[in-house]
Amino acid sequence: MKKIIPIITLAALAAAASVAQPASSLEKNDAAVVSGVIERRDTSATYDNLLLYYTNPLNGAQIPIQVPIAADGSFEAPVPMVCPGYVSLTGIEGLFQNYYLEPGRTLELVIRPGAQKDSVVQFAGVLAEINRGLAGAPSPGWNDIDKLAHDSVPQAALRKLEADYLHNLARAEDYIASSHPCPEAEALIRADLKGRYLTDILDYEMYRRFIALTPGDTSGTSQKEPVTPEFFDAIRDAMAHHDAGLLSCSSIGILLNRLAFSSFSGYQQPLVIKGSGRTVLDAIVSDVVRKAEAVRTFAGTDSVPLLWQCASAACLSDYKQINPSDYTEADVMAALDSIFAKGALTDPAVCRGLKDFFTDAYATFEIPDDERGRLLRDIIGPYSGKMILLDFWATTCGPCRRDIEVHAAERERNRHNPGFKIIFITGEEESPAQAYDEYVAAHLAGEDCRRLPQSDINRLRDLFRFNGIPHYVLIDREGKVISRELSFNGLKDTFSPHGVDVE
Repeated sequence: MKKIIPIITLAALAAAASVAQPASSLEKNDAAVVSGVIERRDTSATYDNLLLYYTNPLNGAQIPIQVPIAADGSFEAPVPMVCPGYVSLTGIEGLFQNYYLEPGRTLELVIRPGAQKDSVVQFAGVLAEINRGLAGAPSPGWNDIDKLAHDSVPQAALRKLEADYLHNLARAEDYIASSHPCPEAEALIRADLKGRYLTDILDYEMYRRFIALTPGDTSGTSQKEPVTPEFFDAIRDAMAHHDAGLLSCSSIGILLNRLAFSSFSGYQQPLVIKGSGRTVLDAIVSDVVRKAEAVRTFAGTDSVPLLWQCASAACLSDYKQINPSDYTEADVMAALDSIFAKGALTDPAVCRGLKDFFTDAYATFEIPDDERGRLLRDIIGPYSGKMILLDFWATTCGPCRRDIEVHAAERERNRHNPGFKIIFITGEEESPAQAYDEYVAAHLAGEDCRRLPQSDINRLRDLFRFNGIPHYVLIDREGKVISRELSFNGLKDTFSPHGVDVE
């Protein structure tokens, strides 16, 4: 007799939060709040904000939110959330830590820069007890997956990963028995370890696959045995019996990414889909539907598992399986409706989140009248009446340097083009002064290049909602942002559709 697996939805996850919330909280998309104070803040500090990241489980995107710091060291910022989860906070030397939040709830922090790691932050508010319990938990060590993928055949690798997981779990249970954290913290500690374990399994398979595809790489012994379906039993179990805390684990962003690009279900995604416009979108719809069915069969469930729906949504949106720059909004929305109608994505919050993502991607918006907007206006002001491309890059970013150098000749041919301007923007932390000066002199001489204080980079990351670089933003002649996430394929492709003659 076939086992019936209950359907888990994101609404159910909201209801499973530590402070009971109605399922309708997802409909409201309630914001959490992070607030607090930085004690004994150095008045000469060059930073005037922090940067907070939240990973949206609907699409895997890391959403940056700048948190302004008042003169007295206090701060407060809303965090849009769709279900309970973690945020990370950066901007003070030595401060990079995950904090647990829930929609509609406030976490208060007291930060002491320069203190010992275990006393940098104190917690207050309704989520304090949970975060204290999480902060005291033992940290699991990281596995060297690259080495494991070279040196160990699949079953040997799986035995090691499982042994490490059980060892870390035993340490966590000892901590729970001795320190008595609240039940919500206990569940999150276990979910975090499970998420790390699943990610390690998928990482091994991915690294091993890359080794097999690398020409001339014969150093690995892992290829001597195949990866069998049983290798992914833990993934199958997670898909079929979804722990309500797994989508809220601290590694959810990485886990969704690895699921999206793994071959755990036995379905091989096409590497290249040829064609353009609706032809490509139709092929993408077919691919999404076939893979969803393969995952459902793999998991042995009556419907497509929620964890996979989130990974598939991430692939479509944040990982650019559908790039808004390549299609019309109407065609993309029709493709999404087809995916929903064919049952590949069924969770209401996932479907709504995808529609919202692409609606937002196509939206044109005027620059806001706040610190972020004033900063941007100062940068683009000299080029009023021109199309403007913002290129966010860093000396420490290889793909950024590649794009700059590949398009050097095209830029030189159009150096005095009256129709557009490119502005290259980086930050002080990601582009150290000497490396920046040397690179600009060698590759960007004569271009408009800005190396901004990190607080200003935080404002622009928040405004355009990006994390990774290179990142491109297109602004029209009237100063309206027409693409916050442009797919840059050269000057001609970028500017010609807007009536600019490009050589």
